Amino acid sequence: TEDTSSASMSSESSVPPAEQDNTEMVQRLKAQLEFYFSTENLSRDTYLRSLLSPCPFAETPAAPLAAIANFPKVRALAKGDTQLLQRALEASDHLA
Repeated sequence: TEDTSSASMSSESSVPPAEQDNTEMVQRLKAQLEFYFSTENLSRDTYLRSLLSPCPFAETPAAPLAAIANFPKVRALAKGDTQLLQRALEASDHLA
């Protein structure tokens, strides 16, 4: 006899993530981004500092979103969802 329980589980795993999961992911991304752009990290991270350039819309320099989206930890968290990354930035009181 075949075990059909695994077949039903696989169809359940194709259900889109719950909004609560997205909210948690936004918070995790926000924390990671705030760490990257913290004074402590920027004082050591010459690569990230090299990405910063003046931004006409903000008082502080900015880095290209595409470059940040490509950081390994951000890629792992966002899984290519740039809207999730944008929501994390918007949720931050420290990043614009």
